[in-house]
Amino acid sequence: MPNSSADLNLFEQLKTFFANYDYSSINIFEELLVLAWYVLLVVGFWRVFKKAGQPGWAALIPVYNFFVFYKIATGRGWYFLFLLIPIFGFIFNIQVIYRFCRNFGKGKLFSAITALLLFTIVVIGFDKSVYNGPLPSKRRA
Repeated sequence: MPNSSADLNLFEQLKTFFANYDYSSINIFEELLVLAWYVLLVVGFWRVFKKAGQPGWAALIPVYNFFVFYKIATGRGWYFLFLLIPIFGFIFNIQVIYRFCRNFGKGKLFSAITALLLFTIVVIGFDKSVYNGPLPSKRRA
């Protein structure tokens, strides 16, 4: 609960705003746009998973699709658990996206664009690229 009169005033303003907000004003066009976007992503990931020899229906299941994505990229699906580690998970995910793109024969530029704009993974589902399997890490001797 608010302590001062200024906090009380702000609290009352927020309470009034949310009580009087017209939630029916959500635009049906926005809802259809979000639904179309989701369908595009599911179809794209379905095709990518099929190219990699994984079940396409895995694109529909929320946590399992991360497992399959990481399995395609690294060969070890359980690596998706690294996403739970705050900063390391973010950095590790960028490396996994690079490996994923490399497994489909894409270069560094495509990988960088994909790390910024994740929906470009859908492009892999619709182009002629072939899955080469989880490639070993390129380490310098």
